[in-house]
This record gives sequence, C-alpha cells and structure tokens, in this order.
Amino acid sequence: MYLRGVFNWWEADPSYKFTRKGVENNEAAWSVDVELIADGQPYDFRLSDANWTPSQSCGGKYKGQPVMLGTTVYLACEQGSENLQFTPSSTGMYRFVIRRAGSKEVALKVTKM
Repeated sequence: MYLRGVFNWWEADPSYKFTRKGVENNEAAWSVDVELIADGQPYDFRLSDANWTPSQSCGGKYKGQPVMLGTTVYLACEQGSENLQFTPSSTGMYRFVIRRAGSKEVALKVTKM
C-alpha cells in the first residue's frame, strides 16, 4: 500500500510505501513517514496499491473526511471511498500508521515525530 495525495502528485512513489513496523492493538501495523508543511491548508490523500485497485483503495466514508492528529480513523477500502484531509499544525515529519480493522476497513493514525 502507498500513501497517495497532493504531496506526491497521487503517485505510487516508493518513498511513500508503507512498511511493516510491528504490532499495534494485537494487529500487524505498517507505517510511512512524511514531511509536511503547515500552511493552514489541508492535504488531500488516500491509501492505495500501485494500480488503484478498487478493493485496495482506502479512503473516507465521505468527501473531505478529516484526520485529526493522534486519533484513529477507520477507512473504507472499496470503490466509492473518498479523499481524506489532514491539516498539520506545524511543519515537520508525520508518521502515518495503518492496521487492518476488518475485511473492508483499515485503521489509520497520524502522529507527529
């Protein structure tokens, strides 16, 4: 899975690929670290494989669903899921961590490093 959004032109860039980082809440967890600039504007993003396979494209349950720092958000992995939005409070590195939450859901948490 890749973190794809306005910060990387929605590409499946290897530097935005999730890598396994251990276990969180008894589930395997994957993460990717991203440098973001805080300019007051939200970053639109979603998760997907390299081919935008509908069952492997995870996003919000509604358009512009916000992701808050340190809060778990459950993403729908299906056709019709929407872009998420994250607005960093300060410029720096952010860690995006995902884990399976159900057959068609992924749990996402963003933390500041």
